[in-house]
Amino acid sequence: MTIIREIEQKISDAFQGGEILTRELRLTSREADYIRTHYQASLTPLTVGDGAWYEISFRGAEN
Repeated sequence: MTIIREIEQKISDAFQGGEILTRELRLTSREADYIRTHYQASLTPLTVGDGAWYEISFRGAEN
């Protein structure tokens, strides 16, 4: 599986069903960069380093 497919699968699994718009996920810096550039989502780092925890909020989570 390519890295892009792995990232896409991680996001799909975490936000399955679409009812959850905010989650905390452990991401590599490469995964975080990919999500920032390919999704309408905000990423807030909760820890530092590669394999850090991020809060990911998709647009609409504030409603």
